[in-house]
Amino acid sequence: ILQLDPHPVQTIFISLAGGCLGLLFLIPLRRYFVREMHGQFPYPEATAITEVLVTGEKGGSQAKLLLQATGIAGVYDFFVTTFHVWREFVDFQFLPQVRAVAEKARVVASFDAIAFILGLGYVMGLRSSMILCAGGALSNFVLVPLIWMIGRHYPEAIYPATAAIADMDATQIFRGYVRFVGVGAIAAAGIFGIVKSLRIVVGSFKIAAHAFKHGEAAGQERTDRDLSTMTVLIGVIAAALGAGIFFASLGTSLTVALVGLALMLVFAFFFASVAANAIATTARNPVSGMTMLTIIVSSVVLLKFGLSGTTGMFFVMAIAGMVCTALSVSGQAITDLKAGYWLGSTPAVQQRVKFWGILA
Repeated sequence: ILQLDPHPVQTIFISLAGGCLGLLFLIPLRRYFVREMHGQFPYPEATAITEVLVTGEKGGSQAKLLLQATGIAGVYDFFVTTFHVWREFVDFQFLPQVRAVAEKARVVASFDAIAFILGLGYVMGLRSSMILCAGGALSNFVLVPLIWMIGRHYPEAIYPATAAIADMDATQIFRGYVRFVGVGAIAAAGIFGIVKSLRIVVGSFKIAAHAFKHGEAAGQERTDRDLSTMTVLIGVIAAALGAGIFFASLGTSLTVALVGLALMLVFAFFFASVAANAIATTARNPVSGMTMLTIIVSSVVLLKFGLSGTTGMFFVMAIAGMVCTALSVSGQAITDLKAGYWLGSTPAVQQRVKFWGILA
């Protein structure tokens, strides 16, 4: 869309640097999220992974039930998505009364008739599912009709939409306006998550600093052994140096490159804990909202240093790309580490394998 046309090598490096930093920043937090808060976080994805592995290992009636459920869900989704035997999204507008309400007040009730959505809700639990349901109800029953009632009197399009609100249906209003409200809510949740996670971050890095100063405990359990603090520090320094050289190669001043590097490291560092907390509680990583927040803040800050134009856009997108990759890796890694904790694996081995996966 921006017509920046990055080189494939640049894209690979952005993903590589962000992925390494995401995993490196998560390692000091692993002990808190996985061991110390054991039983406090639901870990929906890790729970599902562990149950599948344990069930497959045990076999018997549980494995049979798992295979039956997988087969039914697969056949159901196959008929929906491939042959379109019935609609993937159900909004009940085939009923005259419901269609009349949708046309007059832009109030639409819909749900996804997909098997994996039902399974995800079961794994997430009732509380998290109700929170998501409440957000959908607020969007479709309050915000969409409210925007239509206020904006239908304006004959011209109101930014960011390209059509007049009076000519838009409920879906168009949601995509043109309410979706951005949701992005802002996710960004705000990211900020609150950072504030709430400060104690977690400080406590985890105190443990890491103590281990670095006094050395790893000789009698440390195998299932509680991370990569050494020295390895983490060397990795962070190497990744930061590589990112700094990359930013400097984009034709900016040294000051701008250093500011961009600082922004990237700060966002990646704090958002790693936010991503881990989000995955541990709801299995939903707010990558889009935190990436959007990174873009907004980075754009405002770098504009103060005179960075603009195509170079400025690419520079900001590079920062956001590294942060986005770091969030994705840290969120997924905490799931694997929790599943490994339940199954009795060694965290250090998992972390090494993760690094090989990022490099590959």
